[in-house]
Amino acid sequence: MTESEIMMLVNELAESRNRDAEKQRLLDAVYASRAAEKDERRRERETHMFEMEEMRRVHACEIEDMRKAHACEIEDLKEAHREEIREVERKADARTARAVKSLEKKHEKEIAELKEKMAELQSALADRDKIVVVERSRRFAPSTEQSALMGNRCTVSKRASDKEAYDGTPGYNRAGTGKGDAAGGGDGAIRQPEEKAYEITRGRQRGGRKIVHYEKLPSLPDVGDPGITCHRLDEYYTLKDGEHYVMRDGKVDASWLVIGMFVPSRIRYEYWEVATVRGNGEEDRRTNTKLGIGCPVEGVNMCKELVVELMLEKYRYNTTFSMAWEKYLGMGLRIGESAFVANVHRVLAHLRGRMLNAWERSVKSSSCLNIDETAVLVRCDGDGDDGKGNPKKRYRKRYMWVFLSQMDGMVLFRYEDGSRGLKAVKDFMENYIGVYTTDGYVVYKVLEIGPDADGKGGRVRTACLVHIRRYFVMAIEEDPQAALELLYEINRIFVLERGFKEQGLSPEDRSIRRRANGSVADILKGIKRKLDSYEASGYAGLGELMRKAVKYALSEWPAMENAMYHGEAEISNNIAEIANKPLKMNLRNGLHIGSGESAKDNAFFYSMKESCRLNGIDIRDYLLYLLEHINDDGFSAEAALPCNLKDVLKTA
Repeated sequence: MTESEIMMLVNELAESRNRDAEKQRLLDAVYASRAAEKDERRRERETHMFEMEEMRRVHACEIEDMRKAHACEIEDLKEAHREEIREVERKADARTARAVKSLEKKHEKEIAELKEKMAELQSALADRDKIVVVERSRRFAPSTEQSALMGNRCTVSKRASDKEAYDGTPGYNRAGTGKGDAAGGGDGAIRQPEEKAYEITRGRQRGGRKIVHYEKLPSLPDVGDPGITCHRLDEYYTLKDGEHYVMRDGKVDASWLVIGMFVPSRIRYEYWEVATVRGNGEEDRRTNTKLGIGCPVEGVNMCKELVVELMLEKYRYNTTFSMAWEKYLGMGLRIGESAFVANVHRVLAHLRGRMLNAWERSVKSSSCLNIDETAVLVRCDGDGDDGKGNPKKRYRKRYMWVFLSQMDGMVLFRYEDGSRGLKAVKDFMENYIGVYTTDGYVVYKVLEIGPDADGKGGRVRTACLVHIRRYFVMAIEEDPQAALELLYEINRIFVLERGFKEQGLSPEDRSIRRRANGSVADILKGIKRKLDSYEASGYAGLGELMRKAVKYALSEWPAMENAMYHGEAEISNNIAEIANKPLKMNLRNGLHIGSGESAKDNAFFYSMKESCRLNGIDIRDYLLYLLEHINDDGFSAEAALPCNLKDVLKTA
């Protein structure tokens, strides 16, 4: 390497070192600048934090000052309000004082008027006492008494008692004058009631004593009632010497004291000697069959009156069979509990077999029905056996159906194996043509069919407004304003319907009135618009119960509007639910029904009972009538329905 090359390398190395030194100087300058900027930012941040802290302190002071100012303003407002309240109380006290003073003046005036009236009455009473004294002196003068003594000295004490009893009544007739004297004797004796007014007749023996019935008893409600026994004064009371009865208008001032007496009932048994008759080529026959001696049904050794009482004890007075059996044991019954129950069901089954078809035909022929179902607990066969070869018994929830015709006054309870399904009611409604009112149970909706091509026939369902209302009542707690608004409109409908019923409108007239302007149909349209608005809004703002109520109402609304064109239909199904009440009351005591056949007997008894109620017939009278005539030749079940006997058996 030459010297020049070496020098060039040295120069290049020197230049490289200079460049590196320059770079280091520039880097040091950058670092110094950045450090200066960092210090500047730190100082600015510290300054900003100081300013922020100062602002916080100032704002805290301002807030505290504002709080104190507001507290002072609130205190001033409270004091102002207290002053206003005190002023209102002072004004109220002043008004109260004025009202009290006014009332006191008014009462003082009324008291003064009452005192004047009392003074007038006292004056009139004093005048009356004077008149009594004068009348007494005129009627019982010594000369009159002396003349009476001349005729009959024994009447002195009677005349004295008559004088003491005299009260100054102008219509009072003194004895012995002949004027108004019932005795007509003029001998000065006290006038006694005519003997013929107290004629008596002897009645039947009851409880070891004779019952006396008076033919003419003043102030008694029913003198011919065999349940009334009358006792005269002389039958149980004897006057002592110096005593006399208080007199009025010349008669003993007597009245009737009514005391209820209990006469225990007893069951009396009759023994009939019977034999078999044979001869003349005829079949053997018994001298007396059970049906010929007062027993209504073969195999029932009881008269119809006793059988009816046993049925009423169970189904009218809701006594369980075991308790009724114990009760009648104490009255002389001589059969076991199982025979007791069997006799009742044997009679009901006999009546059901003779009457049920006619009953169903009568209900089906109605143009309008109310239908409902209710749950009952029935003892049914279960799985397995009880160890004796008999199937185990289980209590199952079953259903009883009720079909009510208010127009014809007929009610039918049906137990179709306890089913609540469509088949249980479809068989009965198969050929029914007319209108029926129900709740929203889906089975009822399936039964509805339209008219034929000629516009005839068909089954039309109308809804129950009470069921619709019930859901809105439950929603009051959740959405009071919305629910009460709709309930007000629904109640307006019930007010109108009650007016139609009180006016006795025919079905045609009621249908016209329902569709008149401003009547039921217009109210329903207003309710429907409200329900549609809730549905269109997606039930916004409504609670769960209110949504449920609106949905149920909308689902029932077409059936509800059907009632506007059928005046014979009710707008509620309450009458059908009321018909279920006796059955449910009976189950509250009995808890369950013993078997499916027993459930059918229950259904038929309550069919009779509720039909009699609609026709104003006592169920006891109806049962006695049936048991007396049901085995007659030519007996007609249709003629023996309660709706056809209401003029014969209707109670007053």
